Amino acid sequence: MLSSNFTIIHFKKALSTINALNMLIGYPLVVSIFIPLTGNAVGSSQIVTYPYRALSLMLALLIIFINLPIRVKLNNAIRLFMVFWIFVIVRMYYDLAIRSDVYIPEYYIYNNWLIVFGIIIIPLISILVSYRKIDFKLLLKYFFWTGIIILVISVFTITNESNLNQRASLNIALDSISFGNTALLFSIVAVYLLSIERREATIWKKTLYLIIFLTGIYIALLSGSRGPIISFIVVILLWYSLSKKKLIWSGIIFSTLTLLIILLDNYLIEIIGVFSPLTAFRINQAISGGDLSVINRQDSYAWFISRIFEDPIFGSQYARLITGSQPGYAHNIILDILLGFGVVGLSVFTFIIYKGINFLKFGIIHKYPFWLGLIMLQFLLLSMTSGAYYSNPQLNAAILLSLLAYSNESGYFHKNVL
Repeated sequence: MLSSNFTIIHFKKALSTINALNMLIGYPLVVSIFIPLTGNAVGSSQIVTYPYRALSLMLALLIIFINLPIRVKLNNAIRLFMVFWIFVIVRMYYDLAIRSDVYIPEYYIYNNWLIVFGIIIIPLISILVSYRKIDFKLLLKYFFWTGIIILVISVFTITNESNLNQRASLNIALDSISFGNTALLFSIVAVYLLSIERREATIWKKTLYLIIFLTGIYIALLSGSRGPIISFIVVILLWYSLSKKKLIWSGIIFSTLTLLIILLDNYLIEIIGVFSPLTAFRINQAISGGDLSVINRQDSYAWFISRIFEDPIFGSQYARLITGSQPGYAHNIILDILLGFGVVGLSVFTFIIYKGINFLKFGIIHKYPFWLGLIMLQFLLLSMTSGAYYSNPQLNAAILLSLLAYSNESGYFHKNVL
């Protein structure tokens, strides 16, 4: 009987940990392994991505089922995160099902609901109900070895090398931005492991960490995407700044380092140009204001700002709604939230992120595991220039896992200290 209970507990623990890993990095792993086998042709990604999404949803539903009845104890930040998503769903329902001033084709409506519930909400609930069973130490180990697999595949199967006319991508299912950001996630974890194991790790292990760190940066530069690289730099700066106990010193150090980078930008761009001429060229274009993608984003920002001022307190619509078109996002999470929920919604979201960063600072200062907080920051900062919060499962999973990992109720600090 004891043996049977022991097996069930370990089964739930393994499933919960794999589910969390899948939310963070499962999609890049699956497409990096299987898309090359389909020939990487247009439309071939669906052969891989559709079954993957279906299996991920089944895994999440299974975890919810085996954890019934649900008993969870949450801190205020997690409660607010859940409330925030309830309001997102209500807003989307009103905009897509009740409003009559715009017409959104049914295909886009179904697609939006599939993303919100099938890829984000149900998996988030599965994490929420199983967080006590997630082995965060094992999650870190799985994440790191997943990174090695993806980076090795990336080195040998990049679709095209970046040049001044074209960015590099891993394959048709992972664009250059996601490709670059994925590589940098492993750089972050590698330098994290290098920093916390600097005294115990063997020279071979340290060398492995260093190789992963440099390979991730190199692949990100090769991708030609600026957003992930800028986010990565800010994460590293914040990491060092938050290591100071007094908040004022964290602010002073971060501001000083940021100013130093701005003053040395020409030298840094030259160094980047050695490894990726495209990335250096695109950064120069963005600084000079001549980059087409920057111009397009500025036009988008102008539209969103004008609509935000129509109802700045509570918001007016969850996305850019145009008759006959897919709902559009601003490429900026702040503008997206302001459009949908105004200052009230942004205040709630800001509090959630503040708590996440506060937990991260606590972990850094007191030498507790804080890698999930760094991952959360990378996804969050990238969302300032790319993607939308309501279609980004990795960002939402990273926020929730970070809040749960640093929650007193999870017991993470007591049971999983490295």
